[in-house]
Amino acid sequence: MAARRAVGRQRLSAAPARWARRAHTVSPRLPAGRRAATALLVVAVAVQVLVWGRSPVSGGGGALLPALRPVAGVPYAVVVVVLELLLCAWLGLRQGAVLVLVTAAAVDVGFWAFRLGGLHVPSGAAASITAAFGALALAAGLLSGRLGSTNRR
Repeated sequence: MAARRAVGRQRLSAAPARWARRAHTVSPRLPAGRRAATALLVVAVAVQVLVWGRSPVSGGGGALLPALRPVAGVPYAVVVVVLELLLCAWLGLRQGAVLVLVTAAAVDVGFWAFRLGGLHVPSGAAASITAAFGALALAAGLLSGRLGSTNRR
């Protein structure tokens, strides 16, 4: 009986050491990934402000390049979200891909609520904002350290 308890204690004491070694494993690509996520965020915000103006929800103007709206709508948003997912795959971040997709779904639900409430949001602007929020969530996760280490569940 005492031998059985000793074996159980040995297993318990060995497990935290194994986890501690694994907790500091970080992808060597992480610094480049942080810069890439920040660049995606800057591009997404710049496109949002330059093409769609300060607030497409309230119909506010201020767009400096409104002629680019056909290009910077849904096709642009699809490209940005695919780039975000490719960045997550390159870094090996399943949590990052889930974060991008959940953020996109939440923002889209918000835009459907706006439409049901009577506010008109152009579909291109909604897609562009969705891509920008995905880039924001990914950059925030990488820069804060919440994404990128293997010990997170």
